[in-house]
Amino acid sequence: ELGGERFIFRETGSGSRKMIENHLAKLAIRLDIRLTVSSNEAIRELVASGAGLAVLSRQALTADPGQQELCILDVEGFPLRQPWLIVHRNSKRLSVPARAFLEQLLARPRTHASEATGGDSTVS
Repeated sequence: ELGGERFIFRETGSGSRKMIENHLAKLAIRLDIRLTVSSNEAIRELVASGAGLAVLSRQALTADPGQQELCILDVEGFPLRQPWLIVHRNSKRLSVPARAFLEQLLARPRTHASEATGGDSTVS
């Protein structure tokens, strides 16, 4: 149903754009991407002005509670889920607070544990 709509996307190379493009490619869906911008704020403003539709994270929407003009569409296959990773400099030991934080995270039930830690759940 969205095939005839104009879309506003993040810039090529952004993580969110890659995730959306991969998801749509699996479904063999092509969108008419009319504008490419580098910030979620610009996307929200363009959508609010009627320039097109966009795919944004919930966090990007709640970042500006003044955006009353926007509404979330119920689209099959959305929302998308993306695992997040915690990284640190390899040659530096974690501080005590950082180590405690990581230990708390690793103690939780993990759905992407081996993916998130590369199979290594050790804390150094």
